[in-house]
Amino acid sequence: RGIHIMLRNKKTNNTTDTIVRGSAFIIIGIIMIIFFSKDLFRSFNEPEYLFDQTISDIKDGTYYQEDIYAALDYFMYEETSRTKYGIELSSSTTSYNYIVPVLTEDSGNLYMAIEISADDENAMSSVCDNTYRYLMGELTDEEFQNTTYHVTGNIRNMEQEEIDYMIEWFQQTQYFGTTDANEIMNYIHPVMLEKYNGSTARIMTIVAIVFILIGSVILTILYKARRKQKAAKTAQLENMAYNDSFTQANTTDTPESNLYNPTYDNP
Repeated sequence: RGIHIMLRNKKTNNTTDTIVRGSAFIIIGIIMIIFFSKDLFRSFNEPEYLFDQTISDIKDGTYYQEDIYAALDYFMYEETSRTKYGIELSSSTTSYNYIVPVLTEDSGNLYMAIEISADDENAMSSVCDNTYRYLMGELTDEEFQNTTYHVTGNIRNMEQEEIDYMIEWFQQTQYFGTTDANEIMNYIHPVMLEKYNGSTARIMTIVAIVFILIGSVILTILYKARRKQKAAKTAQLENMAYNDSFTQANTTDTPESNLYNPTYDNP
């Protein structure tokens, strides 16, 4: 009996683990779909051009594209490193943040930031080089605008640390002829356009759907297995009940049969 109880408990635990795993797949899939849903919908829509908007339209949460043909320089970058036992083994730059003029009709002399991946750094460097050549009078307007970097992404508010780095770049270069942070801030529209790759959202949505399907299959198989076990147990109980009734019937008939076969004792 003790072994039987142990096996039953083990079987119950296995069933519970299966339910947890199946449910976990489904929950993770749903969370991923919710997380990427906004970007997924955006990936199927053609965004408007950034500099066709007014300055008030360029705000946190909006989604634009633009052909960038003017940029000053990067003012910060993000670097990742691989360490072992506290010793840095290798490092690599993953993204750059560039200063670009806001070229809307009502922007005046404002600058904002764009974030690009390290793979696009050469393209943005070419845009920066052409910008300075244009400012030096080496390029015509047409030549200047021929070199562009196309970017599609989401606008977000810059963090204070990012704003400080941008101000520091303007102070070091004295681009506005001043090092006063408050004066420089008057030329900054503190938002950043983060490059967005729509294929990422589509791929992650497919992964989420696969997770939900896996979880559904696990729970469906478990449900069918439990139904089959329940049906087998019901059949077993019915068979046991039939056998018990048959045994009882035979036991009841035995004394009656002795009436027709009396036993006589010899004198």
